[in-house]
Amino acid sequence: MDIRSRTVKFIIGAAILTALIFAGAHIPAMTQPSVELSHTSGFYDEGFELSIKGKNGRVYYTLDGSRPGLDSIPYEGPVRISDASENENVYCLRTDVTVSFMDREIHEREAGSPEDYRVPTEKIDKCTVVRAVCIDSLGGRSKEACASYFVGFDKKSGYDGIMTLSITTDPENLFDYDRGIYVTGRTTDEYLRSGKRVANDDFWWWWPANYRQKGSEWEREARVQIFDASKKLIADRGIGIRVQGGGSRGYIPRSLSLSASDKYGEGETFGIDLFDMGYEPRSVVLFSGGDSRVTKLEDYLPSELSEGLDISTAKMKPAVMFLDGEFWGVYFLMEKFDEDYFEAHYNVEGSEVVMIKEGELSLGRDTDLEGYRRDMAALKSCDAGSEAGLAAIEKIIDLDSYMDYYALQLFIDRRNDWPYMNVALWKVRRGDKSGNPYADGRWRWILFDDNSGAYGVKNVSSNSIENTRIADPAFDNLMKSEKLSEMLKNRMLYIGENNFEKNRVLSFIADYREKMAPVFHNEYTRFYGDKWDYDHAFDVRLGRFEKFFDRRYVFLSDFLKNP
Repeated sequence: MDIRSRTVKFIIGAAILTALIFAGAHIPAMTQPSVELSHTSGFYDEGFELSIKGKNGRVYYTLDGSRPGLDSIPYEGPVRISDASENENVYCLRTDVTVSFMDREIHEREAGSPEDYRVPTEKIDKCTVVRAVCIDSLGGRSKEACASYFVGFDKKSGYDGIMTLSITTDPENLFDYDRGIYVTGRTTDEYLRSGKRVANDDFWWWWPANYRQKGSEWEREARVQIFDASKKLIADRGIGIRVQGGGSRGYIPRSLSLSASDKYGEGETFGIDLFDMGYEPRSVVLFSGGDSRVTKLEDYLPSELSEGLDISTAKMKPAVMFLDGEFWGVYFLMEKFDEDYFEAHYNVEGSEVVMIKEGELSLGRDTDLEGYRRDMAALKSCDAGSEAGLAAIEKIIDLDSYMDYYALQLFIDRRNDWPYMNVALWKVRRGDKSGNPYADGRWRWILFDDNSGAYGVKNVSSNSIENTRIADPAFDNLMKSEKLSEMLKNRMLYIGENNFEKNRVLSFIADYREKMAPVFHNEYTRFYGDKWDYDHAFDVRLGRFEKFFDRRYVFLSDFLKNP
């Protein structure tokens, strides 16, 4: 029976049932259809036969990530699940996922050099994603069953000892011309046709595109299965996905925000303490590395080595991600700076937290933004060298947090797009009577987005304090205080002797090289092929990190102690 005949049958059946109800006939209670898969999501050494059991209806399923329905594959018997890497490539063949493939348009507008992306010619690694539903004779749908099966990955390199995520969503959510969140789409075409120029038009990665759109209307329904480093399934739930980030939205792979919500039918949180921090997050970030596309170490290193410092840092766990069954690169599963984060880390009331990011309100009320601007203006104008001025400063900011944050950034010689960009800070509104020291209404600093403009070997002898004074009027004013200047220098030395002690950092980088080299090889092959020797570049870039930390403290120690 074809789809049209089945549809007519359903309509007739519904009409008959409606007539019987109006006639007062007794209608037996209908049983809700259901569907069940014989195997759970996971890693399997060998292939197997997947049975799909449906009740009170007929089963339909898909293998491409699309939402199953009457026009999908009708279940007739067990489905063979084997190593999907042997299947033909599909989504990785698309060239509309970044403006970088628009060579002609980029050159015409002199908008920088395109990345060395390529469409893979060999079959990339894949898992099998199954979505199944049971539909009854009246068109009623069961709750959907969805699973991801990784077969033969015990024989593949680059997946040992690292988390794995499989995200499944209808491909139209990602790649549709009008509503797909992962493509250039109509947004880019209309922009180029208009002849207009955005502020950053001379950089193609800032051009308007579907993937640059923000807001709830650009969130798409998906499902995620998360496996820990031992390949144990630790989370399996419906989520909403959005593209995350600033300029890095133009690159691939790109970061995603993953959010749990009751509207996806399975609760408001992920149902597990993903970061071993004592709470179940509602939202997480799947961070692709931002501007760091060779090592992705720039944010991970300070996040891991900043313990004991009075800075808010996000817990990060290395991971690989598969999107609708296809390998989609290396990421970090990362805490999101939201109300849940501040409640868990500081035991404060999340609804009373104010967070400012890039000078704009991220958490809080409009009046909080006005207060932030007044406070920052005061830091620029107060007499930092006087006792009264210093007292005023200490009412506005937590000096320990401020000094630790700036000391760290100055130690790694953060520059270029900092400090006038990539700055975030938070506070709890005044009036909290809990006695919690973090609820005192003072601003504290957040470490994020260190993936560009730092760790430069050529700048290892940089006077980063003076460079930052030029770029940051508030910092310049505070450094007029001899007390604050000495406080900063002492914190820089402390960080160099403890958190970023040379041997400690070199050991960290050596471990990262050993663990992550095979993982990055898979990403380089997937997105770049042989266009550039990225394996060599990975080793060279890590070598630059090693040279920087080998020399940085030696210079700073002499410079700060003997100015």
